[in-house]
Amino acid sequence: MAGKKSVWLMDEGRTPSIPTIRHKLFAPFRIEIRTTRYVILGMSAPMHEQVKTILAKVRNEPPNILKALLALQERLGHVPTEAVPDIAHALGATTAQVAGVLSYYPDLRLTHPGRHLIRVCMGESCYANGCGRLLRELQDRLRVDVGETAAGGKFTLDTMSCAGNCAVSPTLMIDRDLYGRLLPSQLVTLLERYK
Repeated sequence: MAGKKSVWLMDEGRTPSIPTIRHKLFAPFRIEIRTTRYVILGMSAPMHEQVKTILAKVRNEPPNILKALLALQERLGHVPTEAVPDIAHALGATTAQVAGVLSYYPDLRLTHPGRHLIRVCMGESCYANGCGRLLRELQDRLRVDVGETAAGGKFTLDTMSCAGNCAVSPTLMIDRDLYGRLLPSQLVTLLERYK
């Protein structure tokens, strides 16, 4: 059997790489597993198509896992965990490599955020000027912890390491809007703008 596979691969007129060999030898098996996985994990057909479209744009580039994950998140709002095998396959990477990048970068989200993303800067300057009070006030007001979405899906609360707005700390961002020199008492008025 091994001889047959060698002859089959030699007929292509080139020496195949390890990923090419794996792809050809296990392609039918992989397709069957993927089809089952979509059903088990619940990736909808429309989301599957969106994932495939986004990955097709980066398929011919050198493997850049972070770029692919950011493109998915930009389009979908998050990186669906059930798409990790597709991402790995499209980039010629392992699922462990993709999962490693996903877990390393705090800006990559595995769940869909609320309509508005609130990010409190936790940098040194903001910390020294009271970002902890802002964060506690937001947690109390929204009744969520960091990384969670408030009931109704309106706000997701998160932190960031530095907003680069140190001169007017403490700072927080709502979506792409940056606010500095905030006091906890100003948060009610600020949140009203986003309702």
